[in-house]
Amino acid sequence: MVQWGFETEGNEVVDKFSEDVKGRRFVITGSSEGGLGAESAYSLARASPAQIVFMGRSWEKTKSVVDKVKSIGSSIDVKFVQLELDSLASVRKAAKEINDDASIPQIDVLMLNAGVMALPNLQLTEDKLEAHFGTNHIGHFLLANLIMPKVLAAVRPNPNGEIGGPGTPRIVTVSSYGNIFSGIRFDDLTFGNGKEYNPWKAYGQSKTANILMTISLNKKFRSQGIAAYTLNPGSIRTSLIRHLNDESTKSFMDLLAEHKKERYPPKTLQQGCSTQLRAALDPTLPPNEEIFFLHDTQPLLKGEDVKVLAAHSADTDEAHKLWDLSNKIVGEQF
Repeated sequence: MVQWGFETEGNEVVDKFSEDVKGRRFVITGSSEGGLGAESAYSLARASPAQIVFMGRSWEKTKSVVDKVKSIGSSIDVKFVQLELDSLASVRKAAKEINDDASIPQIDVLMLNAGVMALPNLQLTEDKLEAHFGTNHIGHFLLANLIMPKVLAAVRPNPNGEIGGPGTPRIVTVSSYGNIFSGIRFDDLTFGNGKEYNPWKAYGQSKTANILMTISLNKKFRSQGIAAYTLNPGSIRTSLIRHLNDESTKSFMDLLAEHKKERYPPKTLQQGCSTQLRAALDPTLPPNEEIFFLHDTQPLLKGEDVKVLAAHSADTDEAHKLWDLSNKIVGEQF
């Protein structure tokens, strides 16, 4: 019996929902050793998925992860697709590779896990977007929509005519309780061209965007049989912390004090990946607009826990506005 909470581990989640892993196909962005994407894959490999597709910047940083997955489950078809989320051209190329690959007939779970955090100074992507927003949100927004046909291909008729339950394809986006630090600055995404830049507010804006995108995904695709969830994995020592220094750490603590929040204790990688795995696998999670965010492996109702989910992050009007802006940025009409 799994006790859902802070200490739940990814292996426990997979063991409980092993039938929801067996024979299914997973696509995971973020493939480096020591990250939540890799750790999620190690847990999934215990239960015989048919396929795991890693999408990441570097094959060199992914090879050891692929080797470990294969050592856990030798029958798993493991693939790597090169992807740089801070380049719309790279996202389009990667999406085309996925869509054109007949050996990836469908995507049962799309786990949008990759990201950057707390870049000390304003950085712009090659598409002139603030780096957190461009990488963590826009890159994933474009990718998810471009490969949506493969997610839709995983939809199976439910005998009761209901959406949800075993086999429902899912889009799981890893957000953060950093969403509390900033809503979407629709008129100033680059923080006054850096003059008002704060690394945690920039990160927070992108994490709010992850949540708002999930609201829109549910609204647009729920009726077609897809469920979308987002989550706070907690505080974990992954490669995301590589940009931290004394100044950014102080800024983080100052923002926590400003928002009257406490710093969460750290989790292990196994504890950290458990929440996104439950979001990806648990057939009892209802795919509706009221339950879409998970924290410490547990689903929250809108407004239930303002400690980790800000009101601006659960605003359906903001979600609609962000979707329109994202379409404009990528030059598409999804």
